Amino acid sequence: AIDASPAPAAAHPPGNVVAQAAGGILNADFATLASFTFNVPDMTATNHISVSEAEKQIPAAIKLLEGKTVRIRGFMMPIKQLQGKSTEFLITRSQPSCCFSGATEITEFVTVKAPGKGFETMMDDPITIQGTLHVGAITDSGFIIGLYELDAEKLIAPGS
Repeated sequence: AIDASPAPAAAHPPGNVVAQAAGGILNADFATLASFTFNVPDMTATNHISVSEAEKQIPAAIKLLEGKTVRIRGFMMPIKQLQGKSTEFLITRSQPSCCFSGATEITEFVTVKAPGKGFETMMDDPITIQGTLHVGAITDSGFIIGLYELDAEKLIAPGS
């Protein structure tokens, strides 16, 4: 089943936000990453103070995932491709579909940077991606465009 439900409106996630997998890898899921409401400022965050203020909305338990090796399961939405492989993509909570599916919340996607020549593009089935997670406001032209970025190490194909 495809999870197209909106993010829960919980004020704070539980203290123990992720389960640990083998080898110290953490299973970070969207139930955790999207467990809070983040109000994106409608003006540019052009200085460190305004970015810091916006980041105060991110719960401390989620900030603890910064720099950790995690696995995240979701749907691939390619952003950049090179020779048929995705070098940068979003992994999203629910499968991107037509305009009637509603907007994805800023807590419901992770920007993934793939190593080397990238990964095979797989958009139809959920995938699991493993890598180092970075938590904090991502800006472009002064606007906050994301909260999570992953330096990918490997992609675990569907059914693996």
